[in-house]
Amino acid sequence: IFIRYNKKTKLHVELRAELLDKEMVDLLYKAKANFVEIGLQSINKKTLRLINRTFNQGSFKKIILLLNKKKIPYQLQLIDGLPGDNYKTLKESLDWLFMLKPVSVRIMRLMLLLGTYLRQHAKDFGIKYNPRPQYYTKESNTFSFEDIKKTQVLRAAMAMCYDGGLLRDSLYLINKKLGIKFSDVFEEWDEWMRKEHNEIIRIIKGNSNENGKMIRLMNSIAVRKIANVSIDFVKSLHKKYNEPFMDKKLLKAVQRDRRIFLKNRGIIEEKV
Repeated sequence: IFIRYNKKTKLHVELRAELLDKEMVDLLYKAKANFVEIGLQSINKKTLRLINRTFNQGSFKKIILLLNKKKIPYQLQLIDGLPGDNYKTLKESLDWLFMLKPVSVRIMRLMLLLGTYLRQHAKDFGIKYNPRPQYYTKESNTFSFEDIKKTQVLRAAMAMCYDGGLLRDSLYLINKKLGIKFSDVFEEWDEWMRKEHNEIIRIIKGNSNENGKMIRLMNSIAVRKIANVSIDFVKSLHKKYNEPFMDKKLLKAVQRDRRIFLKNRGIIEEKV
């Protein structure tokens, strides 16, 4: 367990998922923890066995629901490129976690740090990694280079649609109405954006060499454009999955997510 405290971040706690129990939740609640990072890594049984980790899905689910009830801010962290894991099993882990309506989910990049078990057994698992810091994994015998690239896309789409709030609540209605897995929605978003609105992606990527004022302006333009196409994206999903009409409940949810997405970035618009 790692604990940091200062006036800006307040109480920040990092811990392994298997250390999270009701007593720990009570302590975090009493201490008014400002942010909790929960290192889950994977729910794939084979992977957990290979990296010497334990995990009980039933118990973990109860604890996450308790964290939600107590409104303790937290982030669940998976790791890509782990032994025994692949892109498909990583997506399965994601889909299970999103059923719990977590505060935040992040896919971390696997780093083979000096002295760690995975660094010592890298050859056994066929792990290739950058020999320089941050020692990021390039591929393994189960997690290909292409898998790593697809995970990077998935990570960015999750950050926009869920943590970023663009489709945070409506995502669950999309899952229920259209039967699309959460991870598939994120993939659909990236594919649709690249096909229909690649100019927005260019705005986001192309302002890195500009000055601070220009970056803020370009980001504001990109944020508005992204918000404006969110309903079109959901409509495209309906068309692709043979559901001609978006019901009013889902439409309202997408509009509400859109307003919150903009408001969180300092852009206030009148309610439609």
